[in-house]
Amino acid sequence: MEVFEFNFLAVVSWVAILVLASIFLYANMLRLLGKEPPNLLRLEVTEETTTRIAKTVRAWIKEAIRWLFLVGAEKEWPVFVGAVAALLLLSYIGSCMDLLTLVYMGTLVGMAVPLTYVKNEDKIKRFVGWLREKHKRYYQIIDEKTIQKIKSRIAKEKKTE
Repeated sequence: MEVFEFNFLAVVSWVAILVLASIFLYANMLRLLGKEPPNLLRLEVTEETTTRIAKTVRAWIKEAIRWLFLVGAEKEWPVFVGAVAALLLLSYIGSCMDLLTLVYMGTLVGMAVPLTYVKNEDKIKRFVGWLREKHKRYYQIIDEKTIQKIKSRIAKEKKTE
């Protein structure tokens, strides 16, 4: 499970970060050059080499690749930054523990979180509602103070041209 004293999860996270960053740069360079990105929807693994279990794995892999291309090529940059940050966090966690320990802890959390949610569903929904309202207020403040000023400044510059 370990490659040259590196943990498996850390290496996989680094590779995913490299792939995601490459796709992000590739897509943005295409946009800057005014070219159309290639159609990647036909990316498939042949059915001759798969079995029933491999078909399930293939679906997971295809979904992960589509997500990587979606985040790297089509989404806004905050989604890209969030994905890289999550992969860096996963890499850090992977360097602190073995994959088997991480799978065990993930299983325990996966079994405990749904029970906790069912038990405290009303409290969680109230908290999420409160959090959304607070987020809306902060967004309105930021919108009034910065975004509207930038838009008006750009509009003034366009009028002077």
